[in-house]
Amino acid sequence: MLRLTALMTTGALARRSLIASALPAIASCATGTGLGWRRIGSFQPSDPDRPPSRGFLTGSLVQSVAWHPDGQRIAVGAVSLRPFHIFNLATGEVIRIPRSQTTTNAAAFTRDGRYVAVTLHRRSPSGPIDYGFTVCDAETGAELHVIREGLRPGLTGGAQAFSLSPDGHFLAVLFSRDRITVYDTVTWSVVSAFDTPGFGGVNLAFSPDGTVMALVGQRYRVLDPRERFPLVLWDWRAGREIRSIGGLGQFVLSRPAWRPGTTTIAVGTGSLLANMPDGITPAPRGTPIARVHLVEATTGERLQSWVWPDDEASAKDVSWTADGSMLAVAAGAVDGAVRLLAPGRDAVAGGIGVRGDIVHQVAFSDDGRRLAIGQGSAVAVHERLGA
Repeated sequence: MLRLTALMTTGALARRSLIASALPAIASCATGTGLGWRRIGSFQPSDPDRPPSRGFLTGSLVQSVAWHPDGQRIAVGAVSLRPFHIFNLATGEVIRIPRSQTTTNAAAFTRDGRYVAVTLHRRSPSGPIDYGFTVCDAETGAELHVIREGLRPGLTGGAQAFSLSPDGHFLAVLFSRDRITVYDTVTWSVVSAFDTPGFGGVNLAFSPDGTVMALVGQRYRVLDPRERFPLVLWDWRAGREIRSIGGLGQFVLSRPAWRPGTTTIAVGTGSLLANMPDGITPAPRGTPIARVHLVEATTGERLQSWVWPDDEASAKDVSWTADGSMLAVAAGAVDGAVRLLAPGRDAVAGGIGVRGDIVHQVAFSDDGRRLAIGQGSAVAVHERLGA
């Protein structure tokens, strides 16, 4: 029987000295939270070999934001032909992963900050597309390892999502929706590899104790819309499904985010056409629809749901602070809203208004003091005041 250890939140943040950024600071308030936020910098990935592109159809949207453990550097990937970038907030330095990186969907730093894993999807000189992922030096961007082991024969598609285990020993990689491979981060050898038959994964995450893998996606050939997009828990060492938690929404859009030190998971949902809780009946415009759910992994019980009107945006991404006291939600609204939620409070606790394009990504730094917001084709970084 797989162990799901219930842990208590420590309630304390690891304090780090943060170098004062030389980038322009723009005031931005978070109402109702008791804490203010200020924008300390922004970054838009660019490729000197290609002209700048704009808009959704050109594929320039930021799809991956990953913090370095030092809280100063961010890996940014856009769905485009641009390479991955590592941006240093303190110095303004930008490191580009080699130009051969073409489609960049996911990234993850190792726990010691020495390496960064990024999606590999590039065309070789002979024509075929090379799949897998690559491990690069976080200081220089130099490619050190190209990892293809663990891919099923005939599999096409690069790594779609990464999750680093809490102890930093393992990196889980989701390949082409229905293949998960777990690697040792020292030897980069395969520790576990399994398929998810009948289920197409979109994103995944290790539990805080590292024993369970949470996976979100879609069950194929399932007619009931309430069960078509579940949160599924896996014993990743045995490659065995433990529990499926349905009824969360027409689409589960965000990564599964384990609340630190607990066995509860937050997921963001949405729909192309907002429906009532039965998943079938169309909802009148303005009807409050659940967008973020907090569920208990050990029982499948839904502990709390946050709602807002159906004519507002879906929850495209979620991220916890290190102490689990606050959840940031990429609301995906046209006004660029980032909602801040607090467990135990039904109402939205606050938010950060960032005008411009739709917000697709949110990520707290390890110490919880900085929040990276992927909006359109750029990333803005906000810092919490009074923390």
